[in-house]
Amino acid sequence: MKVINKKFKNKGVSYMSLPGFIGKYKMPPSLLLQSTDIEKIVSKYYDRDIEKLRSKTRHREDVECRQVIMFFLKTCSKMTLTQIGRRFNRDHTTVIYAIQTVYDAIETNPHFKSQIVYLESKIK
Repeated sequence: MKVINKKFKNKGVSYMSLPGFIGKYKMPPSLLLQSTDIEKIVSKYYDRDIEKLRSKTRHREDVECRQVIMFFLKTCSKMTLTQIGRRFNRDHTTVIYAIQTVYDAIETNPHFKSQIVYLESKIK
C-alpha cells in the first residue's frame, strides 16, 4: 500500500477522501467478509466464472473483474498480497499492480468509480 499512498501524496489526492470510497472507512473485524463472498459478489456483477478468473486468461473482461476482486480482497479482508496472489495463481506484485490499476481507474473514470461504489454497497 505504500506505493499507492506515495502516488496519491504526490498528486495531492488521497484515496481516503474520495466520496463513497471504501478506503475511507476501515471495516471492523466483525464485518469482514470471507474471500469467497467477495469473489461471488464481484464475479456475479461482471458475469464471470470464478474458476476462469483463476486461470491464466488475459481477456479484458476477466482481467478487470480479477483486478476488482483483488482490490476488494485487500481492502475488505485481512488477506496479505501473497495470499491474494496465490488465490488467483498470481504473484504478489501482480496484486499490487491490480490494486493500483483500480485506484487509477477510480480517479480517471467516473463510470468505473460508480461501479466500485455500487459493489462496495453490496459487499458491506
